[in-house]
Amino acid sequence: MSASAPLDPAAQARLKALERARPKDLEEALADPSFAVRSRAVELAAQHIPPERLVALVASGDNFARRASAINALGRAGPRAIPTLLKAIESGEAGARIFCLQALGRIRAPEALEALCKASTSEDTLIAQAAIEALGVQGDPRAIPYLVDALGKDHWRGMAAIVALGRIRDPRVPEALRAHREEPRYRELIDDILARLENTLRPRSTEVA
Repeated sequence: MSASAPLDPAAQARLKALERARPKDLEEALADPSFAVRSRAVELAAQHIPPERLVALVASGDNFARRASAINALGRAGPRAIPTLLKAIESGEAGARIFCLQALGRIRAPEALEALCKASTSEDTLIAQAAIEALGVQGDPRAIPYLVDALGKDHWRGMAAIVALGRIRDPRVPEALRAHREEPRYRELIDDILARLENTLRPRSTEVA
C-alpha cells in the first residue's frame, strides 16, 4: 500500500490509538504494516522513547521496518540523541555503528558533523563509507575536505564521496570532482554529477522580464 492510499479501518484505529500509547506500544507501532501508522509512531517515539532504547532497537535487527523507523526517530530526536549515538558509534557492534551513523547524519548539529567527519577517516571501510554517505545527507560544505580526501582511498569510499559531494551546494565541488575525472573508475559518475551541478550552481538571473 502506498503512503497516500486511504487507510483501512483497522489501520485508522491503530493510528488513533497511538495518541495514548505507552512506549512499549510505540515500539510495536514502529514496525506497523501501515506507512501512516509507522510515520506517526516515529514522531511520537522521538519524543517519548529514550535514545538509549531506540539505539537498542536499531541494534537488535529483528525487524527491518522497526530498525528503519528507530533510525528515523533518532534523527527526529535531534541533539538530545547525539551522546547516545556517539557512544554506540564508538563502542557498539559494527552493524549497529553503521545504522547509528545513518541516524547521526539526519541531525544538524556541530557535534554530529564533527563525529561524522572523524568517522569518515576510519580504517574500517564500511564505517567510513557510512559516515561519508551521512555527510552527503547533511550537505554541509565544511565536510568537503574530508570527502575530497576519501576520493584518494579505495573504490567504495571514493564512489560514496563523489555522490556525497554532489549533494553539497558549493562552488568548490565541481573543481574537486574534475580533479579526479581522469580516473576511469570515477569518470562516468563524475560526469553525471557535474551535469546536474551545472544547473544547480548556476547563478539565478535577477533581470526582470
